[in-house]
Amino acid sequence: MRSTSHPNPARTFTITALACLIAISASAPRPAQGGVNEGGVLLVTTDPTLEFSAGTTYCDAFTLSRCEDGITNLPAPDVARVWWVSLAFPVTSNPRVKGTNFGVQYDADHLALFDYRACGDFEIPYEGWPASGTGTAVTWTTTQAATLVPVYWFAGYADASTSFDMGVHPTQGGVIADDSVPAQVDPIAAFGSLGFGTDPGSLPCPTGEPTGSCCLDPCECILTIETDCLDQGGIWQAGGDCSLDVCGCPPSACCFGDGTCIVTTEADCQSEGGEYLPGVACDPDPCPIVTGACCLPDGTCEELTSADCTARDGFWAGAETACESTECQEPCDPIPSRRWSTESTGMGPNAGGMLILHHNPDIEYSFGETNYCGQSDLDHCREAQPRSDSDESLLFVLAAFPESASPRMTGVGFGIEYSSCVAVLQTQYCGDLVAPETNWPESGSGTLTFWNQAQTGFLTEVYTIATYIEPGYSGQLALVPHPRSGARYFLDDALPAHTDPIADYGIMGLRTDGYAPCPDPSISGACCFEDGACVELEESECVAEGGAWQGPVPCEPNPCSPVPTLDKSWGAIKKLFRE
Repeated sequence: MRSTSHPNPARTFTITALACLIAISASAPRPAQGGVNEGGVLLVTTDPTLEFSAGTTYCDAFTLSRCEDGITNLPAPDVARVWWVSLAFPVTSNPRVKGTNFGVQYDADHLALFDYRACGDFEIPYEGWPASGTGTAVTWTTTQAATLVPVYWFAGYADASTSFDMGVHPTQGGVIADDSVPAQVDPIAAFGSLGFGTDPGSLPCPTGEPTGSCCLDPCECILTIETDCLDQGGIWQAGGDCSLDVCGCPPSACCFGDGTCIVTTEADCQSEGGEYLPGVACDPDPCPIVTGACCLPDGTCEELTSADCTARDGFWAGAETACESTECQEPCDPIPSRRWSTESTGMGPNAGGMLILHHNPDIEYSFGETNYCGQSDLDHCREAQPRSDSDESLLFVLAAFPESASPRMTGVGFGIEYSSCVAVLQTQYCGDLVAPETNWPESGSGTLTFWNQAQTGFLTEVYTIATYIEPGYSGQLALVPHPRSGARYFLDDALPAHTDPIADYGIMGLRTDGYAPCPDPSISGACCFEDGACVELEESECVAEGGAWQGPVPCEPNPCSPVPTLDKSWGAIKKLFRE
C-alpha cells in the first residue's frame, strides 16, 4: 500500500515543538521538576454507552469534567467501544501543555484495536504503533490550559477480562512539555488503565502527590497516595498497577464460565478469561455453572454458559439472564447477490473477467500491518473461500479471468456494500496507484486502482479489505459495480485502452455463506471407458459414469487404450471358449 504526503506550513511550529520535546526527553538525564505541569497524570476513561462507529472521530466526544467521575471499566465480551487518554492536573494548578509522550501495554490475544486518533495537532508515533509496548508523542499548536486535556482516543474490543495500560514511551519516557522556549518538561506523575470484564482498571486522579499500590493485606490492594495508605495501615509502593500479585496474594480460585475451577495467580486467571476469587480455594468448588441468555447469529435465543455461547458465535447477555426478558437483535440484512447483469463480456484481452472475494484462514489479521498483498495463497478461483466465521477477517479482492482470455490488466474499478453490523477496519490496494472516492470505504462507495505494467495472470490480487463483525451477528460484504458508470471496467495497456465490463462480482459471507463466481468453474477432460471410448467430461462426472479421467486433455487424438484383440482365427477363438 502506498500513500502520499504533502508539507503543511501551518504545522511548522508544531513540528518544531515536538522535535524539541523529543530531544529534551531523550537527552536530559532526568525530566525537569517543578514546572507548570507538575503533578499531571495520564488517565484512560470510557463511556460504556457509546458504541464505536467506523469512520467517526471521537476527540470532540470527550465529556469528562472531573477526574473522579471517570469510568475505567468495560464489559467483556461486548461490542466495539471507545475510550480516551487524557491529561489531568490538580484543580488548583495552572497547566500550560504543549506536548506529551506515552506508551501502551495490553494483551493482543484478548484485546483488538480497531481505530485510533490523536487529539492534538501533530503526532510522531513509534514504529509499530499502536502495538503493545510502543508509544507516541503528541503536540498542540496552541497551549492547552484546562485541567483535563484529551490527548488520544482508541476503539476496540476485548473477548475476555484484561486491561489496557498507560505507561512510559519505550524510548522517550513519559513527560509533559510546556510552552516555554526551550520547553520545560515535567514527568507524568501516574498512569491509569482501562479494565475489561473483571478488571476494574485504575483512576489515579491528581492530588499533587504520587499514587502507588497500597497493600492492606496480601489479597487486598487499593491505588492511593502514600499518606492515605499509611493511615489505613497499609504497605505503600510507588507506582504499581495494584495487581493482587504485587501484595503477595497466594494463588487462589479462578472460575470459568463452564464451571471449571483452577488455582492460579490473578494475572494468569485474567489472561485466560477467568474470574479471580482472591483467598478462596477450589475445594469446595466455588464455581457453579452459570447460564444466561445467548443471542445467536440467526436472532434466536438460548440459555447457555458464556463459553458455549461464544463457541456458537453468540452474544451472551450476562449471568442468570433469561431469554424471556432478553431482546435479541434481528440478523443483519444480507446484501442481495447478483443484482446486476452484463449484456456483453467485451472484446478486449480482459473479456469475461470477474472480481471475487477470498478469505485465507491461515492469515491472522493485525491492525496496522503495512501490506498483506501477495498473501492470498489462491491458485484458482474454484478454490476461493467466500465465507469467514471470525470477528476480524482479512479479505482479498482478486481479478479472475477465463482461460479463453489473454489478460493485460492495467486498471479496474469497483464498489463495496456491506451489512450494518459490519465495519471496515482497513483497506490496502495492491496496484501502483489508487483513486478512491472521498467517502471510501463506506458502504456504497467505490475505488479504482492502476498498475504501471500490464498484469497478465489469470488471477491477480487487486485489494485487501479488513472487516469486523459484532459478536452474535452474521452479515455480508459484497463487491458491486463502481458508483460511477464510467469506472466499472477492466482496462488494458492499449492506447487508447480497451474497456471490458466486469462479468460478475463476489460476496463474502461473515458467519454466513457468500458467493464466489468463477469464469472457469469446471474443467472438462478426456474420460476413458473400458470399451476404449473417450468422452470429454468433468472429473466428477467421469468418475460417476465409471470412467477414468485423464486430466484436462481432449479426446482427439484419443488418449484411451483400445480394446485388446486376440491374434487368432475365428475358429480357434470358438474352440478356446468351448474348452
